[in-house]
Amino acid sequence: MTAFDQESLFPVGITQIEDKAFIRRKDLHKLVVPDTVTRIGKEAFSDCTNLTEVILPESVSRIGSHAFSGCEHLERITAPGLTNLDAGVFADCSSLASIELPHTLASIEQYDFASCAALREITFPGRLLFVGAHAFQDCTGLTELDLPDSIDFVEEYAFEYCTGLKKISLSAHLELDIHAFYKCTNVSEIIVRHGDPLKFKDYFFGTKWHDANAGA
Repeated sequence: MTAFDQESLFPVGITQIEDKAFIRRKDLHKLVVPDTVTRIGKEAFSDCTNLTEVILPESVSRIGSHAFSGCEHLERITAPGLTNLDAGVFADCSSLASIELPHTLASIEQYDFASCAALREITFPGRLLFVGAHAFQDCTGLTELDLPDSIDFVEEYAFEYCTGLKKISLSAHLELDIHAFYKCTNVSEIIVRHGDPLKFKDYFFGTKWHDANAGA
């Protein structure tokens, strides 16, 4: 987009982007949201299939459900002030390769990054408390996870079919749903901080790591 086009998207002083405001727009390529905006509504940029980069100001603290879902060419996201992600925000962003989530984010909700097949790396914030159901389902490019000690609970199928996963680091106090890592068959290494990895043996049934420790 030209600078003129970018400026014409957002009225001066705009504080929120409404639900479905730019849904299915094909003329958006790089999005720079002005620093007056605090919230992005649900499906605001859903299925903007030519969008490749999103830069959000620190003022944006909340993104509504499915706001960027289906942006299949989205590669880069900058979002330094997020505190709330509603469900499915970046689902089906199949070109998204990496994301560093801000330290202000406390939870990742259901389907937020589902089917982001190109995702190779994710840095979790140190204050993260919760990972919702199916949050990273079918993220087949992920090979390694380091879940911070701050996380209390990972819901069912959060990492379902992450078939590229090989190594997972987590805390002994973490509470997992029994199906949190369902069908992550290639996991071969589990590192548990402050405890015995075998505590989680039943949670990784069907993985290479489970098979190697079956008799333990």
